Amino acid sequence: MAELSKVQFGLSRAYYSVLTNGTYGTPVALPGAVSLTLNREGSEPEKFYADNITYFVAPAVNSGYTGTLTLAKVPAQFGVDVLGEVVDDNGMQVEIADANPKSFALLYQVEGDADQKRYVFFNCTAQRSTPSANTKSDSTTPDTQDLEFTAIGKDFTFGGGTKNIVKGSACTSDTAFAGWYSAVPVPTKV
Repeated sequence: MAELSKVQFGLSRAYYSVLTNGTYGTPVALPGAVSLTLNREGSEPEKFYADNITYFVAPAVNSGYTGTLTLAKVPAQFGVDVLGEVVDDNGMQVEIADANPKSFALLYQVEGDADQKRYVFFNCTAQRSTPSANTKSDSTTPDTQDLEFTAIGKDFTFGGGTKNIVKGSACTSDTAFAGWYSAVPVPTKV
């Protein structure tokens, strides 16, 4: 991975891919990506003291991330594909109270001063967005919608072993970069 950029900016090309029985579907665009905020989940390294020194340090536990992807508008199809919403015979999309949301991969791109970098979170679940609307005034400022999600690890097996992997990334010069949005890129070895 030859990372050339010194800074990053410019979130774009957000996509989701539904995960069904361990297989990813074709990635679907989430147009209008405004911002992405991620918070890591898990524990910090924990120190154990003995003999008046730090005797042992228990490693941190990686429980993935919680995040918010702010979009110009969450596509209605995302509600159907991921959140279990249904379109009735009259064309009305309805939210089912006890629907079981589906897991999905989240893919996106971040621009840099010298190259781009693409990311994938392999195992995400989303929560319903909180609807809001504002009146139009002297100027038109578009409202945005937040897509809150949790990203945890997904088991990948290769070389006789299994690794629980949360995310992956590739830079412009990496082989994986080119086909990023035609199918979810999965790790081939670790």
